Amino acid sequence: MNSDFSNIGIWRNRFYKTGDLLGILYKKTFDKKGTRVKRDLLLYASQAEEIEEYLWVYLDYGIRTPVYRTLQYLRTAYPPKDGWSRIVSTRRGEDQEVIMSFINDLTAHIRKEYALAWSKILNRINDKLRKDDQLLKRVKSALGLDEDQMIGIEDVKGLESELKAVYVLVDHGKSFLPFSIMQAPITPSFIGSWPASGDLYLFEENLVVDVKSGWLDKETKLPIYKYEKPHEDLPGDLENIRDMGRLHGIRKGIGVLAEDKGYFYLAIYVPWRNWRTQGPLLQLKSAKLPFIIYMNNIEYTGAQRGVKPHKAVIEGTKLRLTISAYDIRERVSSEEKEKGISSEDMTLEFPRDPGVQVKGTISWNKGDDKRFTMEFEVDAGKVEKSIIGYGGEQIVLARLVVKRGETGERLVYPVLAVAE
Repeated sequence: MNSDFSNIGIWRNRFYKTGDLLGILYKKTFDKKGTRVKRDLLLYASQAEEIEEYLWVYLDYGIRTPVYRTLQYLRTAYPPKDGWSRIVSTRRGEDQEVIMSFINDLTAHIRKEYALAWSKILNRINDKLRKDDQLLKRVKSALGLDEDQMIGIEDVKGLESELKAVYVLVDHGKSFLPFSIMQAPITPSFIGSWPASGDLYLFEENLVVDVKSGWLDKETKLPIYKYEKPHEDLPGDLENIRDMGRLHGIRKGIGVLAEDKGYFYLAIYVPWRNWRTQGPLLQLKSAKLPFIIYMNNIEYTGAQRGVKPHKAVIEGTKLRLTISAYDIRERVSSEEKEKGISSEDMTLEFPRDPGVQVKGTISWNKGDDKRFTMEFEVDAGKVEKSIIGYGGEQIVLARLVVKRGETGERLVYPVLAVAE
């Protein structure tokens, strides 16, 4: 993988292509007589866009929207499009349910890895923006913004917390919609009476949530926050959204994201519950992934675009499966690395062949202390139900179970492998 950032050019190229697309659409659509009014309306609408010059525009266009759009469409490169639906359609009863459950878990896990990756990227950007005055000056210069137009720089931190909340919601199978990319008049806000976006809409709770970054309270063990500005704290914000006249008819809540000892904690507070006595409306906890096995395998070849599956080889009666992984922990000593990622803590299981468990071996890549592979070998006859024939290849469904620390908590990685 290139480390010279040349691949980041895809963002710039996509914006250029967007400009070319709009140019073609507008020029070819409004170049004939009889379109005077619509041509003028396009001019007026464009002018309205032009005067709204602030940092949020670039964060929305450059990060927030592409991230959520990619999150929506992330999938595996194999099987190809509609492949899973064809596989499921040939099964019946409990077997069909097991395969569908695996597919759902696999999709959720890929999205978790992607959200986690971007939250880490934004964490670094946020730290750099706050500590490096020269970087801020370069950003203002590149965008041509004045000091008062730089409001929204803190939104980098907000988006980081928002994506961590997404990680938790996906992990728990909660249905939600990213409201942060929907600047709609019906979207509630306690900032003022004008339209402004929330962050996430939770379908089951019928609730729009503003996500805040915070920490765990030592006594209550609940996520809370208090910022530098007066009255910018959890009780103050909950008091503000009690005024139903400002909510445009939709219920509003405050989501607080905290991190502690390898976990993300997300609590959703609402103004009609006393959070000190009744607690939050929703309280979720998710373990952070110590390594990734899919976001490090993104590629496309011809018609196959998406996450590359792992490798499997079937020779005689033996199935050998190799999982490529990337350690996403920062500044980890060799002692911590061995303690945190050990073959003794990992077991490969097979969802369609319960009871079969296999220990593997770990090999760290030479010259790269972040990349490693895990290899497992099992009698193919014992896991034949977990090997599915499709398109001349064999798809292997498995689950990598990682025991976490002294608690022995299980982290589960759905493993998709393909053997030719």
